[in-house]
Amino acid sequence: MAIKFNPQYIDTLAKAHAPQETVVASSAGVHKPIWALGIPFFFKTYLFIATDRRLLVVEHRRGLLYDRVEKVERFAWSELASAKVAGLLRKKLKLAFTTGRAALSVALPGLFGPIAKAKPGAVALVDAWNRGKALPSSPAPAAFPETRAHVHYGVG
Repeated sequence: MAIKFNPQYIDTLAKAHAPQETVVASSAGVHKPIWALGIPFFFKTYLFIATDRRLLVVEHRRGLLYDRVEKVERFAWSELASAKVAGLLRKKLKLAFTTGRAALSVALPGLFGPIAKAKPGAVALVDAWNRGKALPSSPAPAAFPETRAHVHYGVG
């Protein structure tokens, strides 16, 4: 893995996408699709940032010269149907969503992974979900009042 997630990077992403929220846990994992046939170029690295109100899922893609952030998704705790750490020898973080997004299962890295202490971070993330799922979902942004300007085109 070429990318490493340090605490400053995690705090920067959290402040940018979830301002005024407190980071309670962070973990990282690698999704290896079956169709990739073990070719690391097709793997996706995910960074999970659990705040006191929501979960940030940051997808990183491998590029030819450097890794990059592909997309950032935000989920309120009530939008997660389940979260668990499973596996006997190789631990996986499994997330299921109620919003229509496909379930996500990522392998938690070992000692030389993209983040230090990924397994305890994943367990803390699941604990944060258990505490936060009772919270109401975050309110939708206020809609702007409709303004209907009547514009007539042409001669009339």
